[in-house]
Amino acid sequence: MIRPMKMDNKPFHRSRKCATTRVAVLPTIPARKTVVTAALLALLLAVLMLTASPAHAEPLLSRGQLIYVPAYSHIYHGVKGKPFQLAVTLSVRNVSSTAPITVESVDYQDNGKVVRRYLDKPRTIAPLSAAEFLVTETDTSGGSDAAFLVRWAAGGPVLPPLAETVMIGTAGTQGLSFTSRGVVVEELGAR
Repeated sequence: MIRPMKMDNKPFHRSRKCATTRVAVLPTIPARKTVVTAALLALLLAVLMLTASPAHAEPLLSRGQLIYVPAYSHIYHGVKGKPFQLAVTLSVRNVSSTAPITVESVDYQDNGKVVRRYLDKPRTIAPLSAAEFLVTETDTSGGSDAAFLVRWAAGGPVLPPLAETVMIGTAGTQGLSFTSRGVVVEELGAR
């Protein structure tokens, strides 16, 4: 409820048209109740933030995975749906600061069929390092439904690597680039 208060010693009258009368409108909520309510809301917010924060969550460790990474060697554009050729870089990043990982296979696929195998033998990636695999802009073998399947393993539980593709293409004055992250499709070995 809002109630008018008089600011001077004269009684307040609604019909009075004097310019010197000042009226202040103040809420009638007691100050103590407002402070307690605000404190409880702040406490509730703090508890929610601490329990939902990913910084306090245990990291998921793995000994190996099969990762599906979408790749686009071309995308369609224009009214007639012309293909726009793109170069694709697959980056596999070991995010562990202490342990190496081994990339056992990297297969480039078109609609589920293997187009190219990038590794003849397993490749070790040192801690906080990366390995890159390239599909050139002129390579049309993958198309818009291409993907990489990356199989990796480690000697013990480690943070899973970050696997993503970066697509980039230019034609005349037009340029296009975007990224796509991998998704784990199979967990290999015990956690």
